Amino acid sequence: MASDRLSEINKRALQVELPWNLEIDNATLVSESTIGQLFKRLLSHHGHIASWDSSW
Repeated sequence: MASDRLSEINKRALQVELPWNLEIDNATLVSESTIGQLFKRLLSHHGHIASWDSSW
C-alpha cells in the first residue's frame, strides 16, 4: 500500500470513535480491498452504517 494512501486511511480512522478495534497482522501483505472489507464487516455486525469512500 502506498504511504500516502496509508496516511489518508490513518487520518480518517482517527476521526472515528467506535467501541471496538480491528487488528491487522502487518507481517503479511494485506490488500487495501481486504482491509476495507474487514471494516465493513465489523460495521455491519455492530449496527453502524458505513459511509466509506467508494474506492474501498
